[in-house]
Order: sequence, then structure tokens, then C-alpha cells
Amino acid sequence: MEGKTKVIKNNKSVPMLDQFHLKCHPYIFDVIDLKIDSHYGYQFVVALLGMGRDSWPFVRMDLFKEVFQ
Repeated sequence: MEGKTKVIKNNKSVPMLDQFHLKCHPYIFDVIDLKIDSHYGYQFVVALLGMGRDSWPFVRMDLFKEVFQ
């Protein structure tokens, strides 16, 4: 079947899955609930990179160095 996308469903329970449209469910493998503060963007990047939640200051500092040096 060329042109078709194979979707592998994840059987584990995904928190807050009901908050997404039903058509999106097969493509969602995990949901990360971040604390909403001024650093949630960095926390999001850290979560996607598989780093610990407390690693966001390192990502922030690396970005700062990249932009301003």
C-alpha cells in the first residue's frame, strides 16, 4: 500500500488524551504536563531532548551563550 502512513498505536495510558481531537489520537505517544511559569519553553525543550526536568537552566544558558557571544 504505497502512500499510506503506518501508525503504531501506543497501548500505555496517555494523560489528557481526551483534550486532543480524535483524529490526532493515533499520533500522540506521550503528553508532558509542564508547570506554567516563565521557563516552560525551556522545560519543553529539555523534555523533548530526554533530559531531566531540572536541566532547563543548562539549556537556557547554552542558548544565551549562542545568541550573545
